[in-house]
Amino acid sequence: MIRELKDYEKTLPIIKFGDFPVVKADERVAPLDPAKAIYPEDINIILDETKVPDISGYCMLDNGASYVSVKTALPGVTKEMLQWMVAWQGLEPANYMVLNPETHHSAAISDIDRDKINRKFLSIEQKCQGIYVYQINKINNELEGTIVSYLSPADQGFDPDVYVASGALTIGGAVLRQAHEEKDPQKKSINIMISVVRDAEDGVDVHTHLWGGYKILRRESKRFDVNGIQPTEEYTEMLANYIADEWAQIGNILPKLYVEVQTAL
Repeated sequence: MIRELKDYEKTLPIIKFGDFPVVKADERVAPLDPAKAIYPEDINIILDETKVPDISGYCMLDNGASYVSVKTALPGVTKEMLQWMVAWQGLEPANYMVLNPETHHSAAISDIDRDKINRKFLSIEQKCQGIYVYQINKINNELEGTIVSYLSPADQGFDPDVYVASGALTIGGAVLRQAHEEKDPQKKSINIMISVVRDAEDGVDVHTHLWGGYKILRRESKRFDVNGIQPTEEYTEMLANYIADEWAQIGNILPKLYVEVQTAL
C-alpha cells in the first residue's frame, strides 16, 4: 500500500483485499499508427467495433493532442460490477485504495453525490452517472490528483439512437489531472476518457479511449491548447500503460470484492 492506514481503516473488512497480489497487463502498450486514431469529434465511432483499432496503442495527433486505445478482457466481470465500482469507490478513501493498492492512494466524493449514491430507489446506472470522484493516484512515481466526471452517454456526446443500438455500456467522461501538491490552476492536464464495455462469453471486454488535451463542453469535444499542460508522447505512453495495468488489476480483484460487499449499495 502506498499510504499508512488510519486506525479505523485497519478494522474495515475490505482492507484484506489490499493485501491481495497485484497483477499487471501481460504486454506493454505499443505505439499506434496515427492514421488509425479516432478523434473525439467522431465519438460515435467508438461504439462500432468494426471501426476502432483492434489493438492497444498510443499516438500523438496532428493537432498536438494525444490518443490512447487500450483493450482489455475481464473474465468474471460484468457490466453491473463496473457500474457498482464507479459508485462505490469514493464512499470511503479505502474503497478506492483496495482496488489497486500499489497506485491508488484514496478517493472522495461530495456530500451531494454521496446522498445520491445512497438513495435506495435509484438504479446502479443512475448512481454511477452524473457524479464527480476525486482520486489521488501514484502515477509515474508521483502523487497526482485526478477529478473524474462520470457522465451519462448523452453528456459524453453520444447519439442516443446509436448508443442504444450498440448494446454497449460506456463509463467515464471528463478527466482533470494535476500534481497533488500543485497550487497553480494552470498547471493541469485535461483529458476525455471513456471506456466502452461489451459482454463477452466469460465476462466483459473493455476498450478505453483517452484523448489528451480535450475537454467535453456542453456534450461536445473541444480541443484545449491554451490553458493547461499539453500532452507529450512520453507522458501518453506512460498513461497508456498505467491504464492497461489498472484494468488488469481491476479484473483480478473486482469479482472477489463485489461478491463480498456489493450489498453496500
